[in-house]
Amino acid sequence: MTIEELLYFTEVYKSGSITDAAASLHITAQGVSQAIKRFEKDLGYLLFIRDRNGTIPTENAKLLYPHAMRIIDSIHLFKSEAQRCQSNEERKLTLLFSDKNIWTKKMIEKTELYAEQTGLECVILQDTPKNLLEFMKQYQVDLVFTLEYAEENTLQYYHMFTLPFVVVMDRSNPLASHSELTWNDLRKQTFVLETEGKRFVNSVMKHVRDAGYEPIVDRFTDGFIIAVEFISGTSDHIVFVHEQQQQMTLKLYPRLVTIPISPPPEVNIGFSRLKDYQMKTCMKTYMKAMRGMTQAVREEILAESRI
Repeated sequence: MTIEELLYFTEVYKSGSITDAAASLHITAQGVSQAIKRFEKDLGYLLFIRDRNGTIPTENAKLLYPHAMRIIDSIHLFKSEAQRCQSNEERKLTLLFSDKNIWTKKMIEKTELYAEQTGLECVILQDTPKNLLEFMKQYQVDLVFTLEYAEENTLQYYHMFTLPFVVVMDRSNPLASHSELTWNDLRKQTFVLETEGKRFVNSVMKHVRDAGYEPIVDRFTDGFIIAVEFISGTSDHIVFVHEQQQQMTLKLYPRLVTIPISPPPEVNIGFSRLKDYQMKTCMKTYMKAMRGMTQAVREEILAESRI
């Protein structure tokens, strides 16, 4: 016995005709007839008498019909509730912002504005978990916003934009007069790198090794302010900063200069989701909206850094 057979039984009972039931169900009369025969075989008795006057229900059919209708009605109610739950789920996003910086702050502001305008329910989490994957599973995180793309087999990355870096050095450095640098120019320079930017450090190392040498690394520092303070007054130390840090550096340390380098070291900024999580429609529309706002966010950050 199947739900399909129950449905066909009730339609034939209501219409009094296999042909009319088939038309209502948008299938062939043969399909309905075969389903009724299977149903009768499972039950062990006839449900309809077929004659020239139509399809006449038996006494057993009359007894079964109200029970069958309650089952069919329950199935319809279940489907309706399931669709409503799906609709509610499509209007909810759980977002993790794992890095505490100006970009995260701005993206949260834009997310809250987007949620207010669209009616999307956004659950915003701010944390830097030691195990990102376990955290995302535990809290059912739909998307994580990160400044560095984690190359995990279980994560799917969605790129928002790329953040290029420039070289910072003291004015006493012989390279300070250059309008642009190459990686070969930095052979005799001493690098000061940040400890938190693993993906960025890998980008720097790749460019250096592509140029055919191993860099001289003095130390790893916690935060770019410590790094630029350290190189101030030195003639052979350099540090890398992105565009927002560049504005702050020039404002706070007038004896330092920033110079573009080709090709620039970069970090990717975007969202990631667990590959085994379903991609909801609201996730796509949200990321599309955020991608459209990145230029405005960048301009806001640059404007604030000049104040």
